[in-house]
Amino acid sequence: IGEKKVAVLDLCTGCGCIGLSVLRRCPNATCTLADISEEALSICKINAESLALAERCQIVQSDLFKSLQRQKFDYILCNPPYIKAAVIETLAPEVKDREPEIALCGGADGLDFYRAIIKAAPSYLNPRGKILFEIGYDQAEEVRSLLEIYFHDVRLIYDYGGNPRVLTGQLSCSNTV
Repeated sequence: IGEKKVAVLDLCTGCGCIGLSVLRRCPNATCTLADISEEALSICKINAESLALAERCQIVQSDLFKSLQRQKFDYILCNPPYIKAAVIETLAPEVKDREPEIALCGGADGLDFYRAIIKAAPSYLNPRGKILFEIGYDQAEEVRSLLEIYFHDVRLIYDYGGNPRVLTGQLSCSNTV
């Protein structure tokens, strides 16, 4: 992220682990942690307070961007629900029995949240802002195609196991709304 002041949005934050990790590593960042789940956000608040990061973050209950009132960010980070609806029942018990379905199910093809977020994101990013998505192991090409509609310099990052895990893209100045 560098040394300049940056505004980060952790969308679909859940307990806040991604956004709060960024705040721990980047003292120049502020972060809005947004999720639809009130229960997840109560855990997020506890985590922010226990890490002494509450002063640098804003916790917002929001269905994607709906409660963000056209705020602008330098980075949007997101681990959206991306499991295909038909696959949910086949997940390991430690996943399907401990995570609420709302945190897992990305619709019939697993891409519903990517479509909605990518379409709306340019309105919430500063010029040259970046978006970073966690993706499912088999979703790289589909999500890349969606990102390339609004973003350039789309890059794929692999996890330590060699699996495609994160896609990033940068907003060009001409794509801002």
